[in-house]
Amino acid sequence: MVPAERPETLALRWPIGGQAPLPQRVQNRYSFAVGVNQEPFRRVQSAIGFEVTERGWAELSAGLVCDAMVLAVDKETGSPVATAVGEQREGWIELGWVAVAPKHRGRGLGHAVCHRLVTHLLAVGQTRLFGSTQDHRSAALRIYLSLGFHPVLRPEKLQRWRAVCKQLGVPFTPGLWA
Repeated sequence: MVPAERPETLALRWPIGGQAPLPQRVQNRYSFAVGVNQEPFRRVQSAIGFEVTERGWAELSAGLVCDAMVLAVDKETGSPVATAVGEQREGWIELGWVAVAPKHRGRGLGHAVCHRLVTHLLAVGQTRLFGSTQDHRSAALRIYLSLGFHPVLRPEKLQRWRAVCKQLGVPFTPGLWA
């Protein structure tokens, strides 16, 4: 089973035998790279108001697997604008640290970096993937669901999933997600 998420979050997992997700079109203004790169990662996190300390970076980089970091760069300015990483956690890989600089939101970059990360991880044989987020983060939930992730239906979170699905206009289909 997927590692337990925090009480305030909902988890989603990659389906057994799931196929690589279909990409979404993103403006040609952006380029993407897979590989660990501390400075651009920190710049994107800083753009959303989160400072990555040396200790935080050391912990994060120790848990990264298979160069599981994707960065999006604005080709016009050379600035990093979006990121997603995959961290080892209890035999699974958790997608996290998904961030898009505020000036670049609404352009599909969150979906694009997550898509590239999932595709990279599947290509190197990693299939035990999951992510988690808070109920109110509808953009993140839409990204995970659109990529093909399935809700983790823990009994204590069923009603929350039902409400989230209603809010997103997604059918609540536990039989398909088991």
